[in-house]
Amino acid sequence: MTASVALLECGAASLPVNVPAAARHFGVKMIGYSDFISLYDVDADYIYRNISYGGFSLMLEGRYICVINENLCGKARRKWTSAHELGHILSGHIATEKQSLTQSEEREAERFAAGFLAPLTVLNFCGVSSALEVERLCGISRQAAEIRFKELTRLRRSQEEAFRREMREAGSGLAEFAGSLRNEAEYKLLLRFLPFITSYISKRSAHDGYEKYLAQLANQQMAI
Repeated sequence: MTASVALLECGAASLPVNVPAAARHFGVKMIGYSDFISLYDVDADYIYRNISYGGFSLMLEGRYICVINENLCGKARRKWTSAHELGHILSGHIATEKQSLTQSEEREAERFAAGFLAPLTVLNFCGVSSALEVERLCGISRQAAEIRFKELTRLRRSQEEAFRREMREAGSGLAEFAGSLRNEAEYKLLLRFLPFITSYISKRSAHDGYEKYLAQLANQQMAI
């Protein structure tokens, strides 16, 4: 399952995304290390040394479980780890109680977390203009926000190039120009988030003084 499809299925319609609520929707139990250790009588040092310091996911007694270290430094990091582990489950990486994950699956889970917490389609139409804005809007770390903003910048450049090609070749690049709406899921995601996007743009414009700027322009003579 892709991040866009997961957002649609769990009913997300605004940022930041509530990962525990999404996990509950998919029937995934999300608990902390201390509760897991207490409930299942597991040695904490063994988990830290042999499984993961940050978090892991597994199927236990027929149910998917995401186990997150509640002592991870920073709420943003815990949130990203939770989305990463949910990504493992929804991507079909966890099939048995004992599961060894490949590097390819780890990268796929990272891509899922990025798309789930900071969907480019939504960020693009919100007019996001900096990594700091991504950080605040999505509730992710500055490092993750900087990476995501670079990806957003590349998306916008590809759209601009496609638009210029469309202008030259009369229609050949239109599909490519809609780069952030590459598939039906992302189009549906845009429609789902549209009220949030509209509200965010309105508040952002008022905060930036953009509406005042437009009013000033309206009173000026048009250059010929």
